[in-house]
Amino acid sequence: MKYLTTIWSTLALIVILVGIRIADPQIVEQIRLITFDNYQNTLEVKKSDQIVIINIGEDALAKHGQWPWPRSYMAATINDLRGVDAGLIGITTMFPEKDRFSQDDILSRYLAGTVLGQLGDSNGRSEKGPHVGTAILGEGDPLKYMYQFKGLVSNVDILEEATWGVGLVNGAPEIDGITRRIPLIGNINNQPYPSFSLEMVRVLQQRLSYTMRVGLDGIEDVMIPPYDPITTDSTGSIWINFKKEFDTYEYGALTDHGHDSIPDLSGKTVLLGVSAAGIQPQVATPVGLLYPHQIQANVLQTIIDGDTISRPQWADLAEIGISLIVVLAIVLSVYYLPIWASASVALAGISISVGSVFYLWSEFLILLDLSYSLILYIP
Repeated sequence: MKYLTTIWSTLALIVILVGIRIADPQIVEQIRLITFDNYQNTLEVKKSDQIVIINIGEDALAKHGQWPWPRSYMAATINDLRGVDAGLIGITTMFPEKDRFSQDDILSRYLAGTVLGQLGDSNGRSEKGPHVGTAILGEGDPLKYMYQFKGLVSNVDILEEATWGVGLVNGAPEIDGITRRIPLIGNINNQPYPSFSLEMVRVLQQRLSYTMRVGLDGIEDVMIPPYDPITTDSTGSIWINFKKEFDTYEYGALTDHGHDSIPDLSGKTVLLGVSAAGIQPQVATPVGLLYPHQIQANVLQTIIDGDTISRPQWADLAEIGISLIVVLAIVLSVYYLPIWASASVALAGISISVGSVFYLWSEFLILLDLSYSLILYIP
């Protein structure tokens, strides 16, 4: 028993725990991600005054019939939104096949001022090139860091030619199936394709391209003036700030007085998507199940607000290094200093570690893992 309480056994246990963190098994990663989810709960919810969400739900299906609608019905929907002064309209619903009623030409005449979605997929048959160019700053090939897709599911040609922008709607679910990040850029057949939200920003600012900064360890940020650089992880993905609130309206719904429930939108940006039961699957997020157009609204608002959450590339090394220094100081003080002194060292070390994590989060929205440090301090 005495060997289990020696300084050497304690140090051996610390080495084992550090080795587990370096190996980063799934359970450790899941605990870290759950910790990050709890960080977001400390943020105040911001009400958007720039973006509204329009759902195509049960009321809309009662108005226009079963899904998928003939394309003329979607044209009527866009026209109705124009009638209440909608600004740029982002449509996450895709149109990969020609309309069975041969009404694609009708819809194409209403797509000015819209952005459509595409999907990177290994079974995608499209070989279209991206609609916009990419400027690259820094050294290295950004394509090797991006999420890669062998194929592309795109919309029919006449619609993509009429719309003002097209972007990928792919997410990047974590190991627990929850979507916390979304790629701003994807690699399809060795070409960079912008995401849906990035295209929305580009069109809103009337830019012809976007700029990507690349470092030695991957992609660092994406820029579309006048917004601040959008900090990404090395793959070009953005952590989504979900603490956003949007005015949400049901297309086709009426008020108690028989008027259209959608008020004058005063030129606000619209995210339009299907929410009717059984059509569009919801996506698991840290704040619950959301539809794709709701997720895109959060991404777009995150970019507009400039409150991008980031986890720097040095985060893993900093977490392991600082935690190891603190725990070694605590262990040595326990064995070689008086009780009052060792208690002071432990309190100071833990306070500095925890305080630093919360300071970086509250001031800069930088994600550092507190769960690993607290586990390491237990021995």
